[in-house]
Amino acid sequence: MGAVIEVISFGFGHAPAPRAELVVDLRSHFRDPHVHQTLRQLTGLDDEVRNKVIRTPG
Repeated sequence: MGAVIEVISFGFGHAPAPRAELVVDLRSHFRDPHVHQTLRQLTGLDDEVRNKVIRTPG
């Protein structure tokens, strides 16, 4: 049997990081739609947020 890798996404502001052999902090690599006041009350299910994320280069 090969190695098993489990990828877990979590929010540092919501709870401590989960126990893991390796935690990779990618916060500086992605733009957060939450910083835009008009998107703050929305979720990733809203078209405005999805469009902002999809149009982000990188």
